[in-house]
Amino acid sequence: MKLSKILSANLTIDPEISDIVYDSRKAKKDTLFVALKGFATDGHKYIKNAYEQGCRAFLVSDDVKLNDDAVVIKTPDTRKKLSEISANFFSHPSEKLKIIGVTGTKGKTTFCSMMYEILKNSPHKVGLIGSLGVFYGKIYKETDNTTPESYEIQKNLSEMVDAGVEYVVIESSSLGLKRHRLDDVKFEYGVFTNLGREHIGGTDHEDFEDYINSKALLFKKSKNAVVYRDDKFAERITSGCKGNKLYYGESEDCDLILKSHKDILRKGFIGCEFEVSDKKQEEKFTLSMPGKYNALNATGAILLSRKLGISDEIIKRALKNLKVDGRTELMYSDNGINIVVDFAHEGMSMENVLKTLKTMTDGRLISLFGSVGGHAFDRRSQMGEASGKYADLSIITDDDSGNESAEEIAKEIAKSVEKVGGKYIIEADREKAIDLAVSILKSGDVLVLCGKGNETIMKTAGKIIPYNEKKVLEKVLYKYNFL
Repeated sequence: MKLSKILSANLTIDPEISDIVYDSRKAKKDTLFVALKGFATDGHKYIKNAYEQGCRAFLVSDDVKLNDDAVVIKTPDTRKKLSEISANFFSHPSEKLKIIGVTGTKGKTTFCSMMYEILKNSPHKVGLIGSLGVFYGKIYKETDNTTPESYEIQKNLSEMVDAGVEYVVIESSSLGLKRHRLDDVKFEYGVFTNLGREHIGGTDHEDFEDYINSKALLFKKSKNAVVYRDDKFAERITSGCKGNKLYYGESEDCDLILKSHKDILRKGFIGCEFEVSDKKQEEKFTLSMPGKYNALNATGAILLSRKLGISDEIIKRALKNLKVDGRTELMYSDNGINIVVDFAHEGMSMENVLKTLKTMTDGRLISLFGSVGGHAFDRRSQMGEASGKYADLSIITDDDSGNESAEEIAKEIAKSVEKVGGKYIIEADREKAIDLAVSILKSGDVLVLCGKGNETIMKTAGKIIPYNEKKVLEKVLYKYNFL
């Protein structure tokens, strides 16, 4: 494609471009290199590298000096421009798809997984882009972020169009929205699950107001909306949507109401039964995830699925068999002991999962968790208080401590556990902490490993190392003859 067509601009020199790159290691002849300013580095530093590898077209926001054979285009914000030119390069694939964007502090991954599973069980072809990866047909790709960079979004959407996909569900994070990754995606539906204080400080959002405004961006791009009515920020965040709004929740003025739910934990199964009403009739569903918060997510997914013309029979089958990797996932259930892995990594999600599991625990509820280094500092006190309040024992350990000391973060968390009268043990090495937790389990106990979920790396001691929570747990279970 000609550079002028990618940029939608008239150019004196107009080379043919075979691809767009923003990693200088991928730069070569006939590529357009986009110099992005990140939070750890600045792409402008690598322009020379890209040039030496044969690249001759550059999109920049700073003044740069290159030989006369280079085409340099300057724009105020290369990250924002990347979204536009990626959509141009891939011929605006979102206009050929029906796209559902899901945002909220908690429940994004779960809601997306529910919609993906429901649509996958229907006659429609469906794709998913989110923290669990990219899925469509038999294709699976890992993602670096909850919402990938705009180029990856557009590229994957283009491939889905070619594969005959009709619906795509996109996990739309506040940072993805703020950083222009979804600027040029056309959404058929925007979904709002809830709002809490998260991603505030450090390299995330400067304040809560910025966080709210970032979430609200999705609904300015959405034709229609599905909204959790009972959240006090619901109307403010979704006000930008000028189309039809569908509401779910426990309020009587919702289009679909969660009337009741009952959590279930038995050998080999964790989940809930719940009942919803559209004011005309009530219907019962079974979900393979416990907690009212998950039943509420399912209520929203049912509402949207029905609007898309999908039968309750298909919805019921999908929700009953749903498995969301690392989200309230039952990893061991025998001898009166249950072990759960959950992605809960901040106060709101921690309280939700512990409060739910507490009601299903005959013995002790033991939580194992840590908190990130370098940003989102308020998570530490929030998680500590939640665990101290609901868990009988908190085992505080590492969870992406980064360049900070895992031991010091754990000590900081421990103050909040103590504040609410909770008991705790500090073991900064996460594998040793899991070993300790399993070694003290008795019949009736429930152990929940919080924070890592399905992640495959750990950022600790200034390094990024391979880490798989489930494999570590499996090794420890074998050690103590549980398996």
